[in-house]
Amino acid sequence: EYVDSMVVDLMILSRAETTWKQYAAWFGVFEEYCDILQVNLRTATLEQLSGVLLRSVGSLLGDGKVYKTGEGYAPKTLELYVTAVVSTLIDIGRGNVREGGAINRIMEGIKRISGSAVSKKMAVEGKHVAAWLNMRAPANDKNAWTGPLSVLQWQQFVAIAVLAWSC
Repeated sequence: EYVDSMVVDLMILSRAETTWKQYAAWFGVFEEYCDILQVNLRTATLEQLSGVLLRSVGSLLGDGKVYKTGEGYAPKTLELYVTAVVSTLIDIGRGNVREGGAINRIMEGIKRISGSAVSKKMAVEGKHVAAWLNMRAPANDKNAWTGPLSVLQWQQFVAIAVLAWSC
């Protein structure tokens, strides 16, 4: 019993807490696809689970022109989804849906049609900073901007946003 507990603890420690959370969220997406495609996750064959994964990746890709139209998920995001599903299925003892190679080939195809470069947007862009600088402080709404110093709260917010953006 002690050894079994230790094994579970080591398995949990194998990934960071944020990784476990991401995997759980993405595996929830996979479970939804299983429901949609009427595949019972507990009794499905490895081939059926692989089919759900392939179809879900195709669906999440959108129109296949990820960087040209902005629709669908980026290849790196889809890779995270696939890794989360594959790892979770292995962890729960359902097998490795990557063994057949089809998922690897589809991921390579996605990388080819969308390009391998990742274009990340900054959380705050120059246009946002410019808009904040040109805005007046919100009126004292007795909720977020309160008290006689609400204008200073606004100025402090803008100053911190500008400083963070410049860094």
